[in-house]
Amino acid sequence: LGNNRIRKLSNGMVTTIAGTGNSSLGGNINENGAAIAADIRPFKIRIANGIVYYSDVGVNSVRTINLVTGIITTLAGNNLTTYTGSFPPLGDGGPATAALFKSQAEIALDGQGGVFILDASTKRARYAAGPATTVLNQTVAAGTIATVEGPPAAVTFSGDGGPALSALLFNPGALVTDPNGNIFVVDATNNRLRQLDPSRTINTIAGTGVGGFSLGPNNAPSGPALSAAIQPGSLVQGPDALYLSSNGSHALKLSAGQLSIVANLAGATSQPDRKSTRLNSSHLGI
Repeated sequence: LGNNRIRKLSNGMVTTIAGTGNSSLGGNINENGAAIAADIRPFKIRIANGIVYYSDVGVNSVRTINLVTGIITTLAGNNLTTYTGSFPPLGDGGPATAALFKSQAEIALDGQGGVFILDASTKRARYAAGPATTVLNQTVAAGTIATVEGPPAAVTFSGDGGPALSALLFNPGALVTDPNGNIFVVDATNNRLRQLDPSRTINTIAGTGVGGFSLGPNNAPSGPALSAAIQPGSLVQGPDALYLSSNGSHALKLSAGQLSIVANLAGATSQPDRKSTRLNSSHLGI
């Protein structure tokens, strides 16, 4: 990221697919041109169907790179200014490429050409549609953008059991989706993992709101997710469960309402019955 490039490793060879080495902030974004000639400042990257999606924090936009043609295009954001106004965020209901963002913390793909964008500084999750899509019972026209989670209010916690648009989050972090239409968001400073179901209802599925780390008495290696003290960070949707990091020290598995330790991350204190399993967070993709 510090080199302002996106690179590909294939057959033991590393090649640059986007970026000149210069930041997009004040640079030449080369819209609809060769990605290799564009100034970029990439943060989060996702790949699907031969397309690279990435958040460009230099110009507060989400951009795409076609791996066949090498062309770079903006999917959401106007590549110029950042959102500072009142709710709703400027651009909702209109073209995604005219929308303003403040800080994209995470992006997630829906498998239909659309992208969920966590606009962290405004405490909202937004959705930029490819084709026209119904997401969380909200119809989003092709090429437009809408807020799907987050309120006009200040930072705090509320909303469980109610509509996602009335929920309050405090420093939302990672965001992933699953094949069933659910969205999972790390509500970081509230020390919770929250779920938006297809009916647009939001609920906490892990964490009590208390920081620290405990899955149960006596350093238990597993326990009910809703009774756990966690400080969630990264989040990955696996084939059978959700996986998350907590406190930067543990990799956890969430399945059937239970949290369990799958590994201690580098530098963590080993749990009594976890032997000395220690991984770097990169080994789990978190």
